[in-house]
Amino acid sequence: MNTCATGSIMVKWPLRKESFVMADAILISCQNENLPVGVRQLLADAGYKLRWSDDPVIAYSALKGPESLVLIETALQREKQEQCAELNEEARHRHVPCLIFSATGENFDTKLLEHPRGIIRDPESLTEWAEKIALYRQLSWQAKELQQMQGRLLARSEEEEEDLRSAAMIQKSLLPSKIPDIGGMEFAWEFSPFEKVGGDLFNVLQVDEENMMAFLLDVSGHGISSAMVTVSVNQSLSTHTSQVVKKVFAEPPYYRLLSPAEVMCELANEYPFDRFDKFFTVIYMLINIKTGKLSYSCAGHPAPLLLRADGSIEWLTVGGGLIGLLDTGPYEEAQLTLSPGDRLFLYSDGLTEYSNYSGDLFGAERLVDVLSRDGRSLKENCGSVLKALDHFGNNRPLQDDVSLLGMEFLGPDKD
Repeated sequence: MNTCATGSIMVKWPLRKESFVMADAILISCQNENLPVGVRQLLADAGYKLRWSDDPVIAYSALKGPESLVLIETALQREKQEQCAELNEEARHRHVPCLIFSATGENFDTKLLEHPRGIIRDPESLTEWAEKIALYRQLSWQAKELQQMQGRLLARSEEEEEDLRSAAMIQKSLLPSKIPDIGGMEFAWEFSPFEKVGGDLFNVLQVDEENMMAFLLDVSGHGISSAMVTVSVNQSLSTHTSQVVKKVFAEPPYYRLLSPAEVMCELANEYPFDRFDKFFTVIYMLINIKTGKLSYSCAGHPAPLLLRADGSIEWLTVGGGLIGLLDTGPYEEAQLTLSPGDRLFLYSDGLTEYSNYSGDLFGAERLVDVLSRDGRSLKENCGSVLKALDHFGNNRPLQDDVSLLGMEFLGPDKD
């Protein structure tokens, strides 16, 4: 704040860099002399250069912003009500402080005023003039800054929206673009993100002539940060960009596939919580497409469902804790053998923990009930789950990402 003295009045004007530049105070009045001499000096002390006109229209060109000031005398306001109203509205739009006063001190009808920024009741009172000018100047600056801040927030929001769209496209590109052609296996999946960018990711890849791997992970949270972790983990589980899945050697046999438990340990070492401030659950499995032998490890992830061809079910629960949290190992793994017609379903907790408007969870039992229906192809089986989810929730929006990966073992002679 900068302080100046006018007679016996000490006025504190809001300190702005524009205050050091002479600004216009536009007086709209029948006569220039209608403004008291003391007020003229007050305006000069405040850094204003007084201009006068009896035509409100010409003041438009002089309006700049909070550094300007408009003074409208009521006699001219009544005579040229429409033009003064337009000037007042333009001043409000440009955040220019505007004061209405009566040169004679008469009472006036405030109903005639359109959006007055301030009313001077006693034109001879320098105290009232000083207080109103300081107050409405400050309010005008605040209004302008608020508008600018809103503009910046809108620009930032649009920028973040574009970032989300870009990240969503990147994440979508990591999902299988088509049904993999892996002999002896059939695949189907459904994916519905909670937001434009989710934290779920899954994939299936053939890692050598006899083996394929499958994984489904769920990173904590949503948005760009979670999506970027899924991108990084996807790279870690790539057979081309890392040695988490396959260790490569210079000597025969030239490579070794890591077991699911070893993969979990590698991920736990590579993704401590303090690296990304994120943790994630993941199910990882290896399947021999010739023999049907399956090994898996589950790191804090919902247990995959094995639906046998004979109608029996098994939950694959062996593993360890979430990746990213301390003391979640060691990780265990289990082996079993698939028979032709057996189906495996990997899913994220956004499916089983989806709740309806009454707060009831979809749950594992409903999932089994939907997937156990006979006579459906694997693709129809997976699609029926999302339909059942919508029906259960009465089309309530998702509360989390929903991922479902279905796999059926056809047998070594099925290509």
